[in-house]
Amino acid sequence: GAVAAAAAAAALLTAVGGGGGALAAPRADKLDRAACTELGFTDTLLCTSCRELEEFVDDGALLDECARCCTETDDAAALEVYKRAQLVVCTCNLASFPHVQAF
Repeated sequence: GAVAAAAAAAALLTAVGGGGGALAAPRADKLDRAACTELGFTDTLLCTSCRELEEFVDDGALLDECARCCTETDDAAALEVYKRAQLVVCTCNLASFPHVQAF
């Protein structure tokens, strides 16, 4: 459903990080792990992902749930910079990911 799709988007955005919205600030009334899992959020959800999600989703209830399930991090400590990265894709899967073929 919509919650699962939004949770998947939030999971993908975990790798992206960034953003800065008002609704996605960590909440004092946090939900427990079981409730967050039932909503489709993992225990690795970072509040930076919720702030990034806010840029793409106009659903106050979802953003509130995200904020109640996320973990705040020290952005400076969480940011790791690498000199290079290597993308490894099995050629048998390229048909499924046409946007990767451009690389």
